[in-house]
Amino acid sequence: MLTPETVDYLRRQTYDPAAEQLSIIVPVSTLYWSDEMPDTKALRRLGNGAYDEVIRLLSIRRQIWEHLQVSNEEQEFWNSAISLAPDFPGFRRLDLSPEDREAQFQIDRLEAEFFDELAESADDFEIDVAGNWSATFHLEEKPGKSFWKRLIPGWFRRLN
Repeated sequence: MLTPETVDYLRRQTYDPAAEQLSIIVPVSTLYWSDEMPDTKALRRLGNGAYDEVIRLLSIRRQIWEHLQVSNEEQEFWNSAISLAPDFPGFRRLDLSPEDREAQFQIDRLEAEFFDELAESADDFEIDVAGNWSATFHLEEKPGKSFWKRLIPGWFRRLN
């Protein structure tokens, strides 16, 4: 189920109890640690969907953290990854501490703010029942507001 590039990547990662806690918001809002995905650019360069497969694993783990029902397909993907790369650090973090839960809560809050601002700034914004979203921006300048100011007013300041 996983590409050889993804399996090789997962096998190369080494658990570090002092790994830095990081987060992503898009495509899935979740915590992750630097020993799980230390260099997203390098991971993307592996090709064959390695980045997407690692993100999929992080998304499934997020469902596990929240005690949500994981689909059969996702469970098979998860089990396949564990059988092929059992020492991947992400498989050691299946429970969150209270501090980690608070960090995840803050990421969820930032995600909600991000999508609120995206929806407000977009000329057209839609989210379907599966959570897929699209935003359309007409690139002509509006008086007094540049495209980027409409798109992300203050967003990057909040992340720092």
